[in-house]
Amino acid sequence: MRVINPHCAGIDVGSRSHFVAIGRGDNDVKEFGGYAVDLKAMAELLHAKRVITVAMESTG
Repeated sequence: MRVINPHCAGIDVGSRSHFVAIGRGDNDVKEFGGYAVDLKAMAELLHAKRVITVAMESTG
């Protein structure tokens, strides 16, 4: 499939952790906890990768 928006990410929101996918490779998925320090780290990653659009799915 062709990339439509290169500045997007997918977030799977869980009750204990959140998975963030930026890119198309197997190594492009990162896991973050649910505490404030973890959410700040997630936000910093999204900012560093220049993500401007996020699709979220709640499974928790």
